[in-house]
Amino acid sequence: MISIFSTFKPFRGHNRVIQLNALRSWLRFCPPCEVIALGDDEGVAEVAKEHGIKHIPELEKNEFGTPLLSSIVKQINRAASHDIICYVNGDIIILGDLVETVQYVIGRFNNFLITADRYSIPMIDIIDFRNPTWQIQLRNLAKGNLEQGPDIFIFRKGFVQKTPPLAVGRGLWSRFFVYTAYKNRIPYIDATERLFLVHQQHDYAHIKSASHIAPKNKTIKKFSKENASNRKLMGRAKFFLPGYYGWVLSSEGLKRYNLMRYSLRLVFVSIFINRRLRLIPWLTSFLIRQKVLRFLAMRIYKIFKKYL
Repeated sequence: MISIFSTFKPFRGHNRVIQLNALRSWLRFCPPCEVIALGDDEGVAEVAKEHGIKHIPELEKNEFGTPLLSSIVKQINRAASHDIICYVNGDIIILGDLVETVQYVIGRFNNFLITADRYSIPMIDIIDFRNPTWQIQLRNLAKGNLEQGPDIFIFRKGFVQKTPPLAVGRGLWSRFFVYTAYKNRIPYIDATERLFLVHQQHDYAHIKSASHIAPKNKTIKKFSKENASNRKLMGRAKFFLPGYYGWVLSSEGLKRYNLMRYSLRLVFVSIFINRRLRLIPWLTSFLIRQKVLRFLAMRIYKIFKKYL
């Protein structure tokens, strides 16, 4: 049914606790799903063997040891046994019914990109999944702590064939999925209510490319060299924010996102995707060299941003 992929930090200390919680929440869907661990960080092979999941150690990283999206996408397309792919961050607990959510969307669309915002809570203990009330307890803890920022992407195999070598988890990288969906006219769906993702809070000591004066919280990503590199590599894709949903999946079913906002987004998107708007190639090339086009794009983006 679904091939679930993820990368992990080293399985030690607090990271071991939250990553085991996340992994074991995904295993509830196996079968018919499969879970595949990517990367060769400390403890990944042992945990994969212990839990009977597939492990692919070969994964390209940058000079700071951060996995590259281009390598992840290559492994996903090569190793997935199922037609539906779910890439989820290694600290995310899935409380909702993943399989039921995907089956519902398949009944409406052939191609799609599903994501969701997450609820963020502190977690210091291993969850006892044998306790029949564990889901209820987590939901009660998480209520009121919704954060924007997708940690899961669900799509058909082949949705993404090739990406720039973006550093995963270092800012902006997730926008490439949004850009790809809009570029190929694929429905982009918010399934926050149905999936109910729980992000287990952690420190950011693993980000090695940030300045020593950067804040030691989640905003540290903005001050990292990897964020700056991602921004350069993203091109026009950096303008496609994760919150640019076209559809919302709730308990009432699939509905078009706010029609006015959706219409404005289509206009905004056409400016950055429609090649016919590039005018004469030599003129476009000249404007890019003079940074005029970049300036105009940023002005348009700032005007639209508050309405999108």
